[in-house]
Amino acid sequence: MISDKAIKCPKCGCPVMKEENPLPNHVDDYETMEQEDYEEDTRSRGVLYAIIALLVAAIAGIGYWWYSLSSDEREVIQFVERFVKTVESGDKQAVQSLYPNADKAESFDVTFQKDSLVIVPNASKDTIDVKLSSNRSLRIAKDTEGNMQIVSSKGLFAFPAEQINFAMKTGWIDVSLDDAECAERLKETQFVPWFEEKAVAVMKSNLKVTKSSVKIGEETVAWGPTMGCYAIHYEVVLENKNNCDIPGDAYVVSVVEKGYDYTWWADEGGTREPYSESMNSLTGKAIPKKGTVSYTWVGESYGGAHGGQIPQHLKCKIVFEPNKEAAIKAYEPDGKEYPEYMEWKSKQSK
Repeated sequence: MISDKAIKCPKCGCPVMKEENPLPNHVDDYETMEQEDYEEDTRSRGVLYAIIALLVAAIAGIGYWWYSLSSDEREVIQFVERFVKTVESGDKQAVQSLYPNADKAESFDVTFQKDSLVIVPNASKDTIDVKLSSNRSLRIAKDTEGNMQIVSSKGLFAFPAEQINFAMKTGWIDVSLDDAECAERLKETQFVPWFEEKAVAVMKSNLKVTKSSVKIGEETVAWGPTMGCYAIHYEVVLENKNNCDIPGDAYVVSVVEKGYDYTWWADEGGTREPYSESMNSLTGKAIPKKGTVSYTWVGESYGGAHGGQIPQHLKCKIVFEPNKEAAIKAYEPDGKEYPEYMEWKSKQSK
């Protein structure tokens, strides 16, 4: 017999093997696992019940919303759904039976969700406004036989982006117009050529002579006390206020000089014959957008009994014929072009 606290036998030294009791630990582990399984199962059932409750509430809400509507409102919603399905079918003739102005559309984009549809009461009671989303709407009216038709819309027609962007910039179309009005304006054939002419005129007016000068220089040749040849320095500066480059072949500068009997050398280095006429044209140079270009040359003026007079000053005129594509590209619309066009059109009709 040895103490239960002894590590080994005090007599022989044999280690004492203490008997372990696994049952309590095993029982504890089993109870813990059972508790965890129970809690997990409880959570899963709670989530499932919550989802079911939400679905029931949503179905009930939709049902309540639908049956709380008047018969007229339900008829409108069914008509809109039929219109959308007709558009999606691609049958343009069928679409036009519901929406006569559809023949003016390039294409349609009418995707919407039923729960985003809002029927707006109309004071006139002749039409019904339906909002499909924040930027799309329909105006519906009944014909003499009581059949519904769409009389105008907003945000349904899909026109070419380039055409719409141009129309928005020039005031040709604005956000207050419905699609029927947009279609009518986009079919206005006279506006585009009118705008092209305006753009060309603006481009011409934005190319200007900002400086022209004539200065007498040193005496280059002397033939006695009464006759000599003097260097005359000329300079012309052109400014391009357009938002695009101007190629050199798009314009010519005509220069009128008061004076005669002199020889001049262009800054390109070419030597010209003696010149006695009053006008000459300078070949154009490329001018960068919002930039300038300078023409300079030297002439000779002869003085004396057989000579001419020294030029007093220059008069410059720009002969400029830009192409329409370049003019429109350089033009910066202010959004008032369409009202100006309508005013012009009104004057033309008178």
